[in-house]
Amino acid sequence: MHPNAETSTTLEVPQAPKSSKRKFLRHVHYFRGFAILNIAFIHIWFFPEKYKDTPDVVFLSHFREVIFHASTIYFLFISGFLFAYLSSNFDTWKYYKSKFLNVLLPYILITTGLFLASNLSLIKQAALGELGQGWAEAILTGSIQVQYWYIPFIALVFLISPLLLKIPDRIFNALTLICSFLPLFGTRTAVEVSFELYMYFMPVYLWGMYAARNYDAFVRVIQQYKYGIALVAVVLSGVLFWLRLYPSQPDGVLEALYYVQKMAFTFLIFVFLMRYEHVEVKLLDQFAVYSFSIFFLHTIVDVYFIKKQIYEVIMTLPLYLIAPISLLYTALICLITLWVSMLIKKVLGKYSRYLIGS
Repeated sequence: MHPNAETSTTLEVPQAPKSSKRKFLRHVHYFRGFAILNIAFIHIWFFPEKYKDTPDVVFLSHFREVIFHASTIYFLFISGFLFAYLSSNFDTWKYYKSKFLNVLLPYILITTGLFLASNLSLIKQAALGELGQGWAEAILTGSIQVQYWYIPFIALVFLISPLLLKIPDRIFNALTLICSFLPLFGTRTAVEVSFELYMYFMPVYLWGMYAARNYDAFVRVIQQYKYGIALVAVVLSGVLFWLRLYPSQPDGVLEALYYVQKMAFTFLIFVFLMRYEHVEVKLLDQFAVYSFSIFFLHTIVDVYFIKKQIYEVIMTLPLYLIAPISLLYTALICLITLWVSMLIKKVLGKYSRYLIGS
């Protein structure tokens, strides 16, 4: 999901139509924390190069991909849900302003800083033309960090989202159903922002909006068919693992299966977290609150500050320790990134959202 940019310790819900106030949904808030943890894990959890061809690490690598690949689906679903759920008394100008200040501005600032830090030689040479071209490419493609492609992608989604609110429910529901089949064509284009990428991910955003606009009916149907959905999720996970062990099919086939698998998990986890609607899970709450700053910072903390210092040590460990230690390392990076986000928030106060999105 792309989390709501204006994060806080509570979800501020605007006045709904007919003066009925939408209530804070804790399970939705927790789902946001779940989503960012999955995205962080797919980017951080790697194994030493010298073990990459050993059977154990090959197994772990496939397991990692099957569980965490396409976790952007979680992000997008909850983004669509929150957009629709919080859209009462919608003001288009305030919406665009919020998305620029709390999403695009942090992205531009962080990308610019990373770009300049990695191009010091061009700065010394005063190669302004080359610098400008490289900077523009980094901004437009999100290539400066592995996960930043999402921001140029979601920017267009932000642009058209107000139009989606104007679609009558009956037409919107039909549109969502029809678009649901587009990802089955395996249209995902890695991290290159393209028309095909929108065909793959936009239906997920629509499903999030659909769930918010038809919340009671959506939850009721998922609860009714949860065992069948769970069977689909488990069977597809096994199929994906098998297809990764014995690859002979186009990548598009895998991406289509990942879409169905992750949507099944999305529905299941969404209703599962309803069990904790009245339970405070402090750590998950904090990951949800700082979800967008964690999105921006987790690879920076990992690659630039931690991995360079201790990865060589990890590489010398015996093979049987690689799985638990690498998993522990990944969890530690997530916690450190959360702590860094909280520290920046404490120092900058409300202005931190313009730098890190939270």
